[in-house]
Amino acid sequence: ADADLQVRLGVSVFGVYDGLLVGAVAGQRLLKIRARRLIVATGRYERPLIFHNNDLPGVFLGRGVLRLIHLYGVNPGRVAAVVTDREDGYRLAEDLVTRGIKVSAVVDLRHGAPASVTQHGANITAGDLPIYPAHTILAARGKRHVEAVVVARTDADGTVVEGSQFEIPCDLVCVSAGGIAASELLYQSGCKLRHDSGSGEFLPIHLAPNVYAAGEVAGTHDPAAI
Repeated sequence: ADADLQVRLGVSVFGVYDGLLVGAVAGQRLLKIRARRLIVATGRYERPLIFHNNDLPGVFLGRGVLRLIHLYGVNPGRVAAVVTDREDGYRLAEDLVTRGIKVSAVVDLRHGAPASVTQHGANITAGDLPIYPAHTILAARGKRHVEAVVVARTDADGTVVEGSQFEIPCDLVCVSAGGIAASELLYQSGCKLRHDSGSGEFLPIHLAPNVYAAGEVAGTHDPAAI
């Protein structure tokens, strides 16, 4: 390791001020860091979907499920429905199957999404994983915990097709539908951002002097590319 490199864990940065003064908190200590250069690699927040009963116990964001599985070794359910609009949802489904959690369905919001798991690079058998492209989730069912989800087919403009609703039994709903760039520090440092209609994120188009953006906050989501 480089002797001149300090690694500080458990530190929360809350602000960037004039002259690249970075304010941070480490436990009960206030840190004032004067930076010559600032690299912001804060990632993104995963966004929830809006549907009836989306706060019912058993409804999780995809990254929350992965954190429980890989960091804490906890299976948050036995039968899962994955709702997604990107490749991440299929990788999540593969992780769930590997952990012994049955995936009752992958509900893909996209139109034209392949109906085969192998086209998404997932190492699970297509026949074991029902995929519903061009569908959306309408509601979660259950009294105290998720017991099923209600899904329906959609038109190209996103309108629900009348009479296409049906239920999928599950006790776990995993929502993997993109995120919002955690760009607060970029804003504070004087960077200019613009909304990207393709990703739905605000991405930097002009960086302040000696400020850099890296990874998902800069719009790069593929781990290899990052």
